[in-house]
Amino acid sequence: MFAFGSKDRFSCALQPDTQNGGEVWMVMYRNDQGTKPWPKMINSFGDGWNTQKRCDTIAQRLESFRQDGLIGFSHRSDPKTPGS
Repeated sequence: MFAFGSKDRFSCALQPDTQNGGEVWMVMYRNDQGTKPWPKMINSFGDGWNTQKRCDTIAQRLESFRQDGLIGFSHRSDPKTPGS
């Protein structure tokens, strides 16, 4: 699992799935006000890409974008994505 470094803002963690029960991997974002969950991983893609690996990879990429100067982005809902 990708863990927070001292200056990292993005990581992954298992969080309660309030809609379906159980737990789900979620990208976590940390700022001065605390840590909040962001997107959850809803399914696997195969070829070794389980939800934990996808979450870790997304968090690592977001962290590298942030370190390269990313200051914000927006989210676009997709009707084909459950819960979007």
